[in-house]
Amino acid sequence: MRIAEIATLLRPVPPDGEGSVESVVSTITEGLVARGHDVTLFALRGSRTAAELRSPVEASYTADPEKWDWQLYEAWQVREAFRSWREFDILHCHSYHHGLLVCDYVQTPSLHTIHIDPGPDYVFLARRTRNRHLLFCSRYQARAFEGVDGVHIVPHGMDMSAYEPAPAGARGNYLAFLGRFIEEKGPLEAIALARRTGLPLKLAAPANAYYHEKIEPLVDGRLIEYVGELGGRRKAEFLARARALVYPVQRGEPFGLVLIEAMASGLPVVALNRGAVPEVVTHGVTGWLCETVEEMADAVARADALDRRAIRREAVERFAADRMIDRIEGVMREIVEARRPASAGARS
Repeated sequence: MRIAEIATLLRPVPPDGEGSVESVVSTITEGLVARGHDVTLFALRGSRTAAELRSPVEASYTADPEKWDWQLYEAWQVREAFRSWREFDILHCHSYHHGLLVCDYVQTPSLHTIHIDPGPDYVFLARRTRNRHLLFCSRYQARAFEGVDGVHIVPHGMDMSAYEPAPAGARGNYLAFLGRFIEEKGPLEAIALARRTGLPLKLAAPANAYYHEKIEPLVDGRLIEYVGELGGRRKAEFLARARALVYPVQRGEPFGLVLIEAMASGLPVVALNRGAVPEVVTHGVTGWLCETVEEMADAVARADALDRRAIRREAVERFAADRMIDRIEGVMREIVEARRPASAGARS
């Protein structure tokens, strides 16, 4: 198949550090190229890919204060990709709602992966467009789209080769928090949990205004430690050596890649039972699902009861990159074949 992968413009693909959307786009793109598909990636200049790279917008809007309307630039890249529709069998768009605004103006079918928790605006667009399919990463994320045609659910996956459980003698006794510093991720609740259990908490995320205002005054370097933004081997070791990943998410989220990063490291997850968390974490096998921070404190004490090798095995079986790419490739073939005349030969 001739496939266009249309990324977002906040970071290059793959990102150098934090960036779940760009990580997923990279995994899909490289996986499809490895399977022999002719893939073109629309992404920032400097992105690293085996696909053909096109950069209608060369630099991120975060790098130029004059680019104040970020959605304009996202929409422009999508516009340029859809203008090239004749070159492709399918357009796979990751850029928010922008592709849904133009999909009915081209003849090539499009698949739109939604990376946020979509509200009624997305339902409005979905019910008023035809030449498109929608891809969600969880049943929770797709909950408002019952009765909408062209809905597919494929859980996220990732390359797990860099992650491995640490030997028992190499583990620390700290709790790990990994993610963005925003209220919804529950960093303050993670700190409260550390104080309740008496276990050190290590916070790994990029510093931002919320961190400096709300979190930094609570960091004492002993019980509460800030370790900065981690990537690559440092992140893998950070997770593998922890006692548990704490995930006190305050509202429902569509997925949570950090959950499968932890599980790939054999790390038990102690999480609040919100959103898609129960679709990712198996209670009593890969972690503990809780209703309150108080319950999380009890669950932390039981983290060592879980088999880290079993956690890793389940992560690989359910969320390995190849499993995700198998399913996305299957969705794409189904869409493309449905649009071809019966006499047309299949193009690989």
